[in-house]
Amino acid sequence: MKALIIEDEILSLNSLRRLLERNFPDIEVSGTARSVDEAVSYLQKNTPDIIFMDVQLLDGTCFDIFIQVDIKSPVVMTTAFDEYVLKAFEAGSVDYLLKPIEIGDLRRSVARCMGRFHQDDARRVLSSALQVSDAHEGKVYKGRLLVRIGETIYPIKTEDIAIIYSEQKSTYLLTFSSQKYFIAPTLEEVMAELDPKKFFRVSRSCVVARDAIDGVESLRGGRYLLKTHPQVPFPVEVSRARSDDFYIWKKWS
Repeated sequence: MKALIIEDEILSLNSLRRLLERNFPDIEVSGTARSVDEAVSYLQKNTPDIIFMDVQLLDGTCFDIFIQVDIKSPVVMTTAFDEYVLKAFEAGSVDYLLKPIEIGDLRRSVARCMGRFHQDDARRVLSSALQVSDAHEGKVYKGRLLVRIGETIYPIKTEDIAIIYSEQKSTYLLTFSSQKYFIAPTLEEVMAELDPKKFFRVSRSCVVARDAIDGVESLRGGRYLLKTHPQVPFPVEVSRARSDDFYIWKKWS
């Protein structure tokens, strides 16, 4: 297998090269690049079997490469920060390694690339997992949200999500089976990706799925109190500013 390492830090580049040479005799580092331009130029002429791609490069981020080149090789992204993990998987990355890279994690990534995680399959799986099409309006909405538990990323189907809420500057989702998960996006970012026929933002801090609503109680001031399943340890109220829109939304078939 021929590998391309895209890394702007010489020490990190040489460290990864040594790890590959010492532990993976079937992998040959056939090229390196330190910038978006160098990577694009290389990939326009070559198709490596595996790409190790740092997120932050000399002239931009690795996501700029995907815009300019149709990458067909399996990609493993590397970085010292975990803030890009969701974006990495959405871009089609097979795996994501945090620096300093441990040999056990590297073995996992290489195994994924050599086995069932071929990039064409990964792109198709990720695309279908993360997005669904709205046939009526021609829009594309998320079919799943990614949650992180420890070092592992899991997709949660939107049809399994009952409530999404913010608490102490963090965002959580609650499934119909009462499983609670932390998610990286804010409520604003989440709502921009969800089907508005299935989810409604009842207040600044809470989004509710249509199927999670068991009952609606009218309150003073034009507000509504929702009975939901599963139940949550806080009142799920529709704010006055959103009550009219909620009434219309609730009547949708």
